[in-house]
Amino acid sequence: IIVQNYKAFDQSDSTLFGVVLVLAGLAGCFFFGFILSKWPKFKAIAVLTALFHLISYVAFVVTFTYYQSRMVGCVLFGLIGFFNASVQPIALEFAAEATYPVSETYSVGWMLTSTAILSPIVSTLVGYLMNHTPMYVANLPAVIISFLGFILTLFIKEDLRRLRKDTGKEHG
Repeated sequence: IIVQNYKAFDQSDSTLFGVVLVLAGLAGCFFFGFILSKWPKFKAIAVLTALFHLISYVAFVVTFTYYQSRMVGCVLFGLIGFFNASVQPIALEFAAEATYPVSETYSVGWMLTSTAILSPIVSTLVGYLMNHTPMYVANLPAVIISFLGFILTLFIKEDLRRLRKDTGKEHG
């Protein structure tokens, strides 16, 4: 998320937005972790968080293109943090469920490796776009990746074999 290149904001605003994003992210991780422990519907929760992350990010891009306010920024960064930070732990847990009986270490390792490969590519692209296009265009790669993640999550089959085995409900 690029903030400092919007003329209405300075370094202190970036710091404030960063703190709001991180604190909301922590709250989201705890909230969705609690929900998953009580209601293990990995796909439903993964789709929900991916959808609301996408909506909050699109709201950020559209809103900051036309209206730049510290209060609106705090609300939008709070929403982005709450849902964005929650996506990764839910996705890692869902990957472990979806790939059972493959070890959790292996499936999570592949996810983290793909993230480590994709991140510098996207960062380089965004850096280029920041210098050559309007700011809303520079934020579009994150919107597009969020959209693709949401769509791909819809196609994942939810088969909770690991959870059934761990709780002793394996039938077959």
